[in-house]
Amino acid sequence: MNKEKTLREITFLLKILDTFDVNNVFKKITIYGSNEYPLFPLENIAEVLNISLLEINNNVKKFEKDEIFENGQFKNKKDITMLTKYGLYHILFTTENKQAKKFREFIYMML
Repeated sequence: MNKEKTLREITFLLKILDTFDVNNVFKKITIYGSNEYPLFPLENIAEVLNISLLEINNNVKKFEKDEIFENGQFKNKKDITMLTKYGLYHILFTTENKQAKKFREFIYMML
């Protein structure tokens, strides 16, 4: 994957995440990994989507291997489950709340 395409994808993902500011409250998304392989902490995404960590963890158990990243490789950090960009899309398309619905409407408008 070339860097320009990857940067466009990251920019697009960040614009999507900005749509979650439903209540005009800035919510920060922490992105780990690299430009080519961004990782999104599950806890952080649960907060942005305003769903319980238990609920999101139950959903993630059904995800494909390329949609999650189990943290064992980050030094000095507790074990954290991360979503890949595929996992982020998966959770956004399967979660039933205002924030996820807004995301889906944004995507449909772009198509």
